[in-house]
Amino acid sequence: MDADILIRQETESDFDPIDDVVRSAFSDVEESDHTEHQLVRRLRRSSAYIPGLSLVAVTGGGEVVGHVILSKVEVGSRDAVHAALAVAPLSVLPVWQGRGIGSLLMREAHRRAAAMGYGVALVLGHEGYYPRFGYKRASSFGINSPLTLRTSAVWRPSCWQADWMVCVARCAIRRHSASNDWNFLLNCSLQTYRR
Repeated sequence: MDADILIRQETESDFDPIDDVVRSAFSDVEESDHTEHQLVRRLRRSSAYIPGLSLVAVTGGGEVVGHVILSKVEVGSRDAVHAALAVAPLSVLPVWQGRGIGSLLMREAHRRAAAMGYGVALVLGHEGYYPRFGYKRASSFGINSPLTLRTSAVWRPSCWQADWMVCVARCAIRRHSASNDWNFLLNCSLQTYRR
């Protein structure tokens, strides 16, 4: 990996280069509908947007070569709704892929999210990539997707998770024996969530 990569919060002057990064990163991805850059723009205009969790990877020469955005989502149970984050999308320019830039972005995003008090993040992504950051199948925690996933290759190719993956930071997860449902208690260092 190149030592002169800086991870920082995006600024308004980064918006067009970020569009280019996201479009390029997904241009050859068969599973993509090629609108991920539009998702980033929509998220920025929404109440789910957290400016401090929209990060860019910048070279020493000032070129934006990667981007990740974590936005607010809610995980609901029968009794309550809990704050969480969604990772989408993570993008690196193809010529810069394989150099650890995506990992730098994810680790810094997780670090900042934890500092803000978040303990849970969800992603719908490649099963060979996201587990290295602690992601596991969300269904194993009793979390079901809020989306109705289509069975076409766009949504469920063999290399992608069929369900969401969840990352629980610094938390202990226990199954409550009183119920057949997965009710989990997240004893986080920064916040406590119940489902």
